[in-house]
Amino acid sequence: MAEQPLQVSADRGGYAAGRDINKYGLDEEQVAALVAKVVAENSQNISKSTILEIANRVSPQTDNLEQALKDICNAVDIVASMRRRAETRSNLDPFIDAVAAELDALNKKGKFDEGVVVADRAIAAAEASLKREQSVFAETLNIAIDQHLLAFDAEGAAAKIVCQVDLQTPDPAFRFDALVDTWTEWLERGVERGQNLDLRVAAALCKIAQNRADTPQQRGGAMMDLGIALFTLGERENGTDRLQEAVAAFSAALKEQTSAPILWALTQMNLGNALRVLGEREGDTGRLEEAVASYDLALKEITRERLPLKWAATQMNLGNALLALGQREGDTGRLEEAVRSYRLASEEVTRERAPFEWAKMQMNLGNALNALGQREGGTRKIKKAVAAYRLALKEFTRERAPIFWAVTQSCLGSALVNLALGEREGGTGRLEEALNAYRAALEQQAHGPVVYDWAVTLMNLARAHVAFFDKTGNAIELHRAQAALNDAQEVIVTAKLSNHLAFAAKLQANIDARRRA
Repeated sequence: MAEQPLQVSADRGGYAAGRDINKYGLDEEQVAALVAKVVAENSQNISKSTILEIANRVSPQTDNLEQALKDICNAVDIVASMRRRAETRSNLDPFIDAVAAELDALNKKGKFDEGVVVADRAIAAAEASLKREQSVFAETLNIAIDQHLLAFDAEGAAAKIVCQVDLQTPDPAFRFDALVDTWTEWLERGVERGQNLDLRVAAALCKIAQNRADTPQQRGGAMMDLGIALFTLGERENGTDRLQEAVAAFSAALKEQTSAPILWALTQMNLGNALRVLGEREGDTGRLEEAVASYDLALKEITRERLPLKWAATQMNLGNALLALGQREGDTGRLEEAVRSYRLASEEVTRERAPFEWAKMQMNLGNALNALGQREGGTRKIKKAVAAYRLALKEFTRERAPIFWAVTQSCLGSALVNLALGEREGGTGRLEEALNAYRAALEQQAHGPVVYDWAVTLMNLARAHVAFFDKTGNAIELHRAQAALNDAQEVIVTAKLSNHLAFAAKLQANIDARRRA
């Protein structure tokens, strides 16, 4: 078969590469399943109707079930926290107790936006009439921040958080540094705990901080962290808007960092990451070329001697951009450069030092070698790809990293099919190994949050069954290929995945041709 298998990068943001950037959000069935799961596991006595209202607010923001579950559970925790506040007297002022009780009553009914109005009115009252009691104003701010978060109003929450920082930092000379500490907490929490709302708050805080900055260093720091928040959101979300905003933020930061070479280089690396993911989603080789240029500029300052781990990370990211370019353009030169970058990085990113990153690098190295082997002919590179995937699976176990384990199994299956075709062997041993790898991947992906990965694996499974038919002449293999392709098409047709549709059309043509022969 002439067509190449579909592959998924290890640096994919939790989604399969090549998805339709216009499809977004969860459908009613997915929302209902999430609500049922949260209700079943809810130990805080939050009503189903309140959980449903939260889920309906989360559902348009993501098409990833795992991410949606995190966001819903985070909001449920806020509802529970506000209920506890209402049930426990504050010992500060009856005003606080009255506000907390009113908000709890609204939140029980899922009227979060009405709660925001009440909370903001309370802040105005506290500031105007109760200013002599700073503790009352501070607690009113705390309540209002929670209510804005519950309404998924990141900008409103950020504005109240800035008021809180100003209240806690009487000396204006220290307020910007206090704001840096605050947005850093929200950013780190959003990155490490996977909370998208926290990232949106961090981004809003950075935008406010940019307008408060007095020096290029302060503005550059705010814009760089704004870019990191937007890029992380962009990786987790569908579409390209967040990524484009991240590119703009990093580009603005670079203009402020001309006297700080290391920070400038780190920003170049972050800019390269945003351009690379943007290029992969848009199918734009120009963006990928820009990403390569950004990584090359970063490496002029991020040297192996000065910053060995950052240097290795930049080499890995450069390899990812070169791999994407090589696969898109069919350019063996780019693929060779990608292999070189991965191997350079592996001298610092060892399994002992960073096992998970090492495994990601082994997987992407396998992708580059597999693509090279198909374009160059022969089996030497493909055998090396198989070896790289097997190494990755030593760390990507199903228990520790089920999504990566499944994707790596799928990639391994594709390499084994390519190896079987390249060797022109008479037996079916390689193909049987490939089928086992695909089936293992599908078993996990059928229960995972990334339905597109499941569809990719099904199409590659169909390709393997066609190859099996070519070896054995057993017509049942064509029936199996058709069944796998039909299941995959239910996903890719609904999602309008253009490159997947083209691959499916080629597979269908191959199946039909063999039936006619």
